[in-house]
Amino acid sequence: MQIDSIDRHIVTCLVEDGRISFQSLSERVALSSSAVKRRFDRLVKSGVVTAFTALVNPRLLGYRTEGFVHVRFRRSVSPAASRAAFSLIPEIVEAHTVSGAWDVLVRIRSTSVGDFERVLEQLRASPLVHNTESTMVLTTLLNRPGPVAIESEDRRSVV
Repeated sequence: MQIDSIDRHIVTCLVEDGRISFQSLSERVALSSSAVKRRFDRLVKSGVVTAFTALVNPRLLGYRTEGFVHVRFRRSVSPAASRAAFSLIPEIVEAHTVSGAWDVLVRIRSTSVGDFERVLEQLRASPLVHNTESTMVLTTLLNRPGPVAIESEDRRSVV
């Protein structure tokens, strides 16, 4: 599917405000509401827009401690098996296979340093895990959903 500048503008508006009405969106991108709705439906059907969700402030929900943990497995582990194991620990909010000396990078949100240690011990207790190295977050400097605009024409095609 080809993504043009109007599609990118629509996606940018949705990222900024997922509850924006088609009328407001049409005013911002200078198209009719029906044209915006057709483009929106196409973006959803093609998988460019994957979900709508509420973003919450974890600190206000009591999760004041955050850290990243590099994980090395005892043996080769499939992404599906990794996902299944990490899914059992609700404080693991992200998990990524990575290149380099480590197999996976996980992001943990916890209520305190002590709670982070409990989660880390739970992670280390997995029979899949050989060892870990953790880094505590002191200050989050930037947290955004990701870039939408791409300047280069040759990068505009989405598979």
